[in-house]
Amino acid sequence: MGMIAGIAAIAAFIAALVMLILGGLGLMHARRVSPAAEILTGQHGNGRDAGAAPLQATRSSDQPGGNGLVTAAPGSSDGGHSA
Repeated sequence: MGMIAGIAAIAAFIAALVMLILGGLGLMHARRVSPAAEILTGQHGNGRDAGAAPLQATRSSDQPGGNGLVTAAPGSSDGGHSA
């Protein structure tokens, strides 16, 4: 059991060293590249404008009735159920 743990510890230290080197290379790259050469411009895949304000969520207490129940307007279709 101890042999496996020793091998795993050495592998973890090697992986940490590789990550340290990659992190350093990433920081050097970030210093060398100008901000004007940025590829990702902040556009999201959902088609919304990146500068737009986020949508506000509404709570049931903000709605008329305030009890969390959904009510249908008179004369509207309520799925065939009557109150």
